[in-house]
Amino acid sequence: MFHLFKYRIKALIGNKKLLFWLLLFPLSLATLFKLTLGDGTDVSDQFSTIPVAIVLNEEEGSDTFLSIIEDVQNGEKPLFSIQIATGEDAKSLLDQETIKGIITYGSSIELTVGASGLEESIIKSFVEQYKRSQAILTDIAIHHPEKLETAMEMLTDSNSYLNSVSLGGESISCNYQYYYALIAMTCIYGTFLGNKNSSDILANLSPLAARRCITPTHKMKLILSDLAAALVIHFAEIVLVVGYIRFVLGVNIAVKAPLFFLACFFGSLIGICIGQFIGSISKGSEGLKTSISVGISMLLSFLSGLMVAEIKDAIQQKAPILNSINPNALITDMFYSLTVYDDYSRYIKSLISLIILAVILLIGNFLIVRRERYASV
Repeated sequence: MFHLFKYRIKALIGNKKLLFWLLLFPLSLATLFKLTLGDGTDVSDQFSTIPVAIVLNEEEGSDTFLSIIEDVQNGEKPLFSIQIATGEDAKSLLDQETIKGIITYGSSIELTVGASGLEESIIKSFVEQYKRSQAILTDIAIHHPEKLETAMEMLTDSNSYLNSVSLGGESISCNYQYYYALIAMTCIYGTFLGNKNSSDILANLSPLAARRCITPTHKMKLILSDLAAALVIHFAEIVLVVGYIRFVLGVNIAVKAPLFFLACFFGSLIGICIGQFIGSISKGSEGLKTSISVGISMLLSFLSGLMVAEIKDAIQQKAPILNSINPNALITDMFYSLTVYDDYSRYIKSLISLIILAVILLIGNFLIVRRERYASV
């Protein structure tokens, strides 16, 4: 079986079209991500000062409130740009989208926003934290006045609105999901290798396949040797893509390298199995099968959040079953599990799902190929 594996490696390496889709295209896309998104290691770098209007319905304590909101920093620049306005003027500014929100200061603090974006969420976070701090300080002043100064220092030091930190303690970026989805897409691009394997084992599609079909070699041996050769090549290309993103572009992914690359390995496996299954059930030409593979790869990538970051979460809310059978979503879940969560239960669950899907596709591929019969070869 080793000689089948060796010659299959040589046959696949010589295919220039496969080299482009499996290696050069992901590298180019990663470079474009870097140019447009950056590495995103500090999420606060992505935002400008947020314009807000302050409506003062009460003078008492307003100086302290204004001092606090003006002192909140986003890195080295103010987080908020403050305008003092009347209620009507503030409403007009909000309607014109000159400001992102209105904070009304009085006996209670109220927030009015015109949208539900990230900047509005940051303003809401500030207002809610200020209310909590105010309630805590009031309670301490009444019951433990001697600790009031210490409490004020602690609350001042704890203000943070833009730091993204995972449950595992790692600083992460909202842009990581694009790189994770890109690597998942690269894994699923193994469908091209799987298609090529199918084309070279079905006698009606190529002279090489015809010669292979007349040999006494068991079909399962051919399938497994082709799969192993494709897997070695594809996984090596994924390692190169991840290494390029990590060390050349400087994006801090693959922090737990052994488990990260294990996810990539099984992602590569599922991609090749999908391609071999598509190739075996489709009766069209190799070009048609490649087109089907491209369409399926892009659809799975879209549903995992490569093009629209929010789509995967929306699917999880409305139709979670799609994420549980989407290989791209399972692969990105494994990446997130390593970066975000403290335990590996979600990682293991996604890994088992990938293995089950791969086995089902591989068995289906064998059963279809085994039934193929030809009047002449």
